[in-house]
Amino acid sequence: MTDRRRKRSRTSPPMPSQSSERSSPEGVNLTEHHVICGTATGRKRPEALLLSIDGADVVAELRVSQLTRRMVSELPDILADLLEVAAFVYAADSAIRRGGPAAEMMGAAWRRDLHFEIPVRCLDHWQDAETSELLCKTLGFLSDDTYAFSFREHDGRPIEATIPFKFGRNEGWVPDEVMMFSGGLDSLAGAVEALVERQKTLALVSHHSAPSMGKVQRFLAQTLRDRTNRNQVRHFSVHATMLDQGLKERTHRARSFLFAALGLTVAHGFGLRRVDFYENGIVSLNLPPLAQFVGARATRSTHPQALAGISQLFSRLIGKDVTVANPYFWRTKKDVVTRISELGFADQIMHSRSCANVRATSKMKPHCGRCSQCIDRRFAILGAGLEACDPSEAYDVDLLTGPRLREDRELSLAYVRNARAYRSISPTDLMRRQPEVARAIGHLGLEARNSLQRIADLFNRHGRAVTSVMERALNEGAVAPDSLMALYAAGDMEPETGPQPTAEPDTQPVLIEIDAQRKRALVDGKLILQRTAFSTMETLAEAHLKSLGEGLAPEDFRTLKASTLRSHWDLVEESAVRRRIQALRRRLMDGLGEQFASLVENHPWHGYRLRPEMVTIRRCEL
Repeated sequence: MTDRRRKRSRTSPPMPSQSSERSSPEGVNLTEHHVICGTATGRKRPEALLLSIDGADVVAELRVSQLTRRMVSELPDILADLLEVAAFVYAADSAIRRGGPAAEMMGAAWRRDLHFEIPVRCLDHWQDAETSELLCKTLGFLSDDTYAFSFREHDGRPIEATIPFKFGRNEGWVPDEVMMFSGGLDSLAGAVEALVERQKTLALVSHHSAPSMGKVQRFLAQTLRDRTNRNQVRHFSVHATMLDQGLKERTHRARSFLFAALGLTVAHGFGLRRVDFYENGIVSLNLPPLAQFVGARATRSTHPQALAGISQLFSRLIGKDVTVANPYFWRTKKDVVTRISELGFADQIMHSRSCANVRATSKMKPHCGRCSQCIDRRFAILGAGLEACDPSEAYDVDLLTGPRLREDRELSLAYVRNARAYRSISPTDLMRRQPEVARAIGHLGLEARNSLQRIADLFNRHGRAVTSVMERALNEGAVAPDSLMALYAAGDMEPETGPQPTAEPDTQPVLIEIDAQRKRALVDGKLILQRTAFSTMETLAEAHLKSLGEGLAPEDFRTLKASTLRSHWDLVEESAVRRRIQALRRRLMDGLGEQFASLVENHPWHGYRLRPEMVTIRRCEL
């Protein structure tokens, strides 16, 4: 008999019946929520997701259309598990309220500590330590919550007993590509480009929780079929909803995990192992517009680190390489809408939807005009000169002339303020202003310095596009009171609240090239380190690269304790470690200048590291 207690993840405590509080490393009290899946004791519903959250029953429903009976019957147990795990996580994410917009410490107070007990068919796979770590780490990054999982044997019911499938036709149709189709501008552009320019057959996979978005997705999918070869497109729609007024939280930060799991299920049914999310790079990175917008408030649905984590997890689960990618990462929103127009689908822009407040909009005004998605969309439309394809009447608040009051005022101002700063921002200054950029650099398939430069170029183009819209509007029309134009014209570009970036010396990242074979390092193209100086630098550089590869923010990069370094370098005393670090600093200072000594940091009680925002490491032959 399997000893489940022994195989339970070390981070997974026993499941009490009531929630409790604990302190995070930052000193924030996180409320623990215990989610027991598949065993709710209340009124049972056939084909429903049953959960017990902190002792209270919750019911959710997931409906999938257009999969064929063959695809469902041949679905491997591990993918059936993945679908159910992702659905349970989505349901709990929707049913457990966060701190709320008025909570102290903003994003930090939104974090939740979620403990799941889930039945699975492939118990050994899910209890594998590396799989469990990948699952917790990926979900934790997506939603900025803390996750722990305990798995138990599934009762063996087929997946149709949990998820209703509306079967499509059994036929031999096979797509070239599988892409996630939200009904927004980016996914519309991606679909049009694949169908019209690349002449691909396309499986569109959609997810929605609001009926209005389901209608938008179906309408656009049908339009794509009607205006291309009808056999090029199939639409696979998924509807997820909380029953019995179970919806408590609308941020849905873990939604993209469910979305990706559905995409993988469709792709597997067609023998494919790649799923594409189309999202412009500005939204994909989604840098917080205000200093207070941290943690769970900055969604990471298509962030490079999130997609890399999902790809690794899916690959490990099915035992084959799986790629979940974003082909539009290097495009701005203006690039996206321009592409739609170039390919002859500008008239469909008005039928797409971008608003985050989908449940608060109306048929006549499907966009609120206040949320960051609406602001981003409208700037892109105006920047591309396509306002005739997206009438201002569709927005409850006009971008340029509508009144901007209370929190709406600061969000819109922050958007423009950041764009002004991005117009000519250097890679170094971008990293200092937005340390979150570091999380993406290790997941773009490029050398770190090249990645940072290209990200800075992306934000330069975005900044110029936004500010050109503002300048043109001021030159062409009257300025309404309390509008974004009025605030811009008044020069109200300084933030009212929130910490400002700390001033740093204007130093470009220092390139450190490591030649491990010849045991030499070249710093800033001038200073060669050999012997002990090389060994010291190589050890610090390896820790830096490991932190970069894990997508850590600069402030979280690894430090190496003196005791660790003493053992690594086989030294007798820790005082010898300090002498080696001091010798390296002197070598840097004597060879390059006094300011270079600060490349090596010492954090009391933590250890030593290379200063993350000041160095770029590259392995090479010198």
